[in-house]
Amino acid sequence: MVLLLQELFMKNEEPSLEELFMELASNTRRSMLQKLDEHDFKLSKLASDLELTIQEAHRNVLRLSKLGLVEKTLDNSFAISSFGKFIINQLGPFEFLLQNEDYFKKHTAGDLPTKFIERLGALKNATLVCGIGPVLERWKKMGKEAKSGIKSITIHYPLDVIAIFAAKPKEGVELSYIFGQNTEVPKARDEMLKKIGWTKLISSGIVKRKMLKTIQVSVTVTDKESCVFFPDLKGQTDMLSGFFSNDDQFSEWCNDFFNYQWERADFFDESKLHKN
Repeated sequence: MVLLLQELFMKNEEPSLEELFMELASNTRRSMLQKLDEHDFKLSKLASDLELTIQEAHRNVLRLSKLGLVEKTLDNSFAISSFGKFIINQLGPFEFLLQNEDYFKKHTAGDLPTKFIERLGALKNATLVCGIGPVLERWKKMGKEAKSGIKSITIHYPLDVIAIFAAKPKEGVELSYIFGQNTEVPKARDEMLKKIGWTKLISSGIVKRKMLKTIQVSVTVTDKESCVFFPDLKGQTDMLSGFFSNDDQFSEWCNDFFNYQWERADFFDESKLHKN
């Protein structure tokens, strides 16, 4: 037994990237790392929770320990190492992309900066909503339920969505939005905004707006829920299918991307909008 434990935590030469990916290709070992990321486990309990035999659990812990991902504690439990924590946090983007493989075969990252692509794991607890009807209903629901603020970057702004979003500032909800010069808005929008007193709302600061030359990745963020739409293979924002979630990490990602684009955006020029 002593020799077995010595072998278990014997440190070999530094692992290669190839070895690391080979070990992480196992669903069992990834599940083991995720369990150990929650808290420490005795080998028997770890095996039981993962429905493994003691021998199977030991064999997988051995492989993870040789890469420095797992370590043994003073009370003979097993724990994820600090190196293991760094590694498991990098798996999120892969999990998100693999969960939505079919979607991302037909979509691109568009103008998304590398720093946001690297954080795609924050979007993994989201629901993919497809179809113009379901998307619009979910989008309108976000607007109706917003209590303190709405931030939006979009190239499509249907009239029924405008009616809901534009009414929120009257309720004290701050509205900030970024349109692209490629944003399409209905002509009836002008009369609707005039009736609401849009100019006064902008002057009061409760409504803020800016413009980018083009928009590819679209996000909407409220205090209740957020959503993101990626561009298709032609670089056009696909508003027929998008990801929605009330998960904190998801909302943080969307909010950070909105703020990034807000800093880059220029003054709003109504004359450059596409009106149909």
